[in-house]
Amino acid sequence: MVQTLLTTTLGSEAAAAAEVGELGGWDLTESGAGFIIGNVPDVLTACKLAYQSQSITGAAIILGRAARGDDLLHTVKHVIDGIDWRPWLTPSHTFVIRCNKDDSFSSQELCADTGGFVLDRVNAKVDVKKPDVTILIHVTAKDVFICIDLCGSDLSKRSYRVFAGSDFLKGSTAYTLLRLAGYSSEKKLVDPFCRAGTIPIEAALSLAKRSPHFYDKEHFIFRRLPQLKETDWDATFAIWDDRPAVNGDIIAMDANLAHVMAAKKNAKIAGINKYIHFSRTDLSWLDAKFGKHALDLIVSVPVQASQRMEDDLVRKIYREFFYQAEFVLKKEGTIALLMLRGIDVLAAEAKPYGFAIVTQQSIWLGKEEWKLVTLRRT
Repeated sequence: MVQTLLTTTLGSEAAAAAEVGELGGWDLTESGAGFIIGNVPDVLTACKLAYQSQSITGAAIILGRAARGDDLLHTVKHVIDGIDWRPWLTPSHTFVIRCNKDDSFSSQELCADTGGFVLDRVNAKVDVKKPDVTILIHVTAKDVFICIDLCGSDLSKRSYRVFAGSDFLKGSTAYTLLRLAGYSSEKKLVDPFCRAGTIPIEAALSLAKRSPHFYDKEHFIFRRLPQLKETDWDATFAIWDDRPAVNGDIIAMDANLAHVMAAKKNAKIAGINKYIHFSRTDLSWLDAKFGKHALDLIVSVPVQASQRMEDDLVRKIYREFFYQAEFVLKKEGTIALLMLRGIDVLAAEAKPYGFAIVTQQSIWLGKEEWKLVTLRRT
């Protein structure tokens, strides 16, 4: 068995654990702030999870681990010295050291010193541009992990987000919101504030059983691992991509035509535009467009009160939103929203239409704490 570290956006750990469990070959053993740990049968299975997952931000093979002490550098050296490097790195291979960002230490200095520790153990060469092996130092509040990085970049980023405009939402966060809402192929979903289409596109990727990195296979650094040098990557990716798609009903809506056009273009770039219905529709027309109790899920990032958006206008929009939701949403339907502020306003405007907040879950986007909020009929 191979112990694997999967990193997530802080607050998405449960969604990530559920998703990779469904992808198969994963046995969860531990969950922490911004990561989950589990066992997989082999390195190739860990690579498959990194490629197929919509929820994780990174994946790595754990080689060693120790409790974080007062002297971080001493702890790292202790872990490095306890690793058998022969299966991973030999004098004929190149390597580089990378480290997760943390304000409590200088990652540049830590990487440089750790590179020296590895060179003391293995007479390999350093290559910062295209190494065979990327050694990752993952530091948490409690532990230090020395890993083999499988990805080389932040997996939450999506290459389809070419026409993003003001849409800040990352694909992995949109997927987490969909999971919290209980999205599945049997449920009719609408995003009435779709902006650049991230939520509908992530839902469609789930339906299509398509990796969000389908067009970025060459970016995965696990392709260069010496352990996998005999792998036929074209054939392997073909197997990983051979998953049966399912039908569903996804609607991307926005009152702004430019947003709808951006969403449509991004969905085409992602290769899943046929799974989504696009509509430039004002919020006040939801009842006329869908009819009574037609929708299972409303999942979105609504407007938020800000310097550019006065409270009175936000209240008016929320009032119209819940008025429409009361008509178009099925009695057992769910509303899932990503909120930075104004949850009390949201709850107050929801109450007259029979909706109440049932769950709130924190998720960190950068240094801002957002809330994944679900509402149902009382």
